[in-house]
Order: sequence, then C-alpha cells, then structure tokens
Amino acid sequence: MRRLQIATMATAVALAGVSLAVGYATASGIELGGLFGTLLFMLLDALTIMIMTERGVTAWYGEAATTPRYALGTYGFWALSGCALVAISATLR
Repeated sequence: MRRLQIATMATAVALAGVSLAVGYATASGIELGGLFGTLLFMLLDALTIMIMTERGVTAWYGEAATTPRYALGTYGFWALSGCALVAISATLR
C-alpha cells in the first residue's frame, strides 16, 4: 500500500508539471496564484515521498502484502482522468 501511496504522489507531481508545461506551451499563460499553488502542492508531495522512503519509516512497513484491487482501480481511474483533463485543457486553449 505504501508503494501505491508513493506512486500516487509521484503521479500528482508529474501531472502538475505537465499541466504547467502545457499552460506555457500553449501561450495562454498561467495565473500567478495558480502557479504558486501548484508549485506548493508539488513541493509538499515531493517532501512526503522523501519522508515515506526514509529508513525509519520503511521499517514500519515490514510486512509484505498485496495492494487491494479497489485501490489499484481507484489509482488507475485517477491517473487516467488526470491525463485526460490535461489533454482536454491543451486542446481547448
């Protein structure tokens, strides 16, 4: 489950980065407040990943277990819908 949490946060950082890149590439610009908000959440997610992969924290997750299917399905839906929203945003600009 910890791997799925880390993957979710890494995907959020990647989608935010792609969204910012699309905003600048389409020359429509990005509002300063939105830019700072996105950068703040990217930083928080990156810091959370760093904390979750520290040696002391990984010791808490010593038991190996499979990730539940509902969690994988939710993650897949969230990642695909995020990619779709970025693609739609790029085509509408």
